[in-house]
Amino acid sequence: MVVAFTISGGTPRLLSKARPPVPIVAYCPSGETLRRIALYWGVVPRPLEMFTEIDTLVKSVSQQLREQEMVTAGDRFVMVFGAPIGQRNPTNTIRVVEIG
Repeated sequence: MVVAFTISGGTPRLLSKARPPVPIVAYCPSGETLRRIALYWGVVPRPLEMFTEIDTLVKSVSQQLREQEMVTAGDRFVMVFGAPIGQRNPTNTIRVVEIG
């Protein structure tokens, strides 16, 4: 699974163009952007409040994915986002997260 954090919707759009064989879960604080990215191939939009710390963001998303039964203990997913988070930045960070 690929998890993207976006404000503008650009990252999920680019990921969608690649047609990966795994789901793309896109988190965004904007309802307008969520409605737009819902139309992209393979993208599952999810609302999420704005975070300023990456560790808090990772914990929140990991918890949500477990609650939605999209991942289980031991699973891994790839996160992509622009750092520093909370600002409109181009995607420049990739992180692999393992569910504990």
